[in-house]
Amino acid sequence: MELVDDGLSDMLSEKHQVTVILRMLMDEQGKLLHGNLVDVDGQSRGRFSNWGDLVNLLRQWFDSQERRGS
Repeated sequence: MELVDDGLSDMLSEKHQVTVILRMLMDEQGKLLHGNLVDVDGQSRGRFSNWGDLVNLLRQWFDSQERRGS
């Protein structure tokens, strides 16, 4: 059986997984009250009190991951 190199293994070797933790407090109706974005080392990366703030924090965090990876 011959193995075919389709380039997928090279592409996957250039990727890495990242983990971020979202701690959120929600009321009994499921409304977001506030939350905290935390990295895997337990360091807080910011607080948010609405979905827009969460999206902005995630963008900042992803940007910092991209800079660190390059």
